[in-house]
Amino acid sequence: MKLLRMAIRLIVLVEVILGILFWLGMARGLTSLHVGLGFLLVLCMIALGGIALARRAPIGIAAIVWALVLPVVGFAQLHVTSSAAHVIMQVVHLLLGLGAAGISERVAARSLTTV
Repeated sequence: MKLLRMAIRLIVLVEVILGILFWLGMARGLTSLHVGLGFLLVLCMIALGGIALARRAPIGIAAIVWALVLPVVGFAQLHVTSSAAHVIMQVVHLLLGLGAAGISERVAARSLTTV
């Protein structure tokens, strides 16, 4: 559990930095890294949610759902052509990414007290 929490924290930090660099028009060549780390984040959150559910903490469902929504929004922004809608999608994706850390912390804390 502790390893998952630390991995999620680190991945979210790197992902936010990459996202800001993309937003500023820098680091376009690192898109594959962003997607790969995002996939790893999803796997970590699903594992965390599964552990929480195994410990009878129903909040684990939140981590799993959050983990599935995050990449959907991320890939959806690739298909948005309107500049205003694209910016909205970027902001939503950023907020979901930041929220991933918060949700993960809450799920981990709740599943530790449920045992």
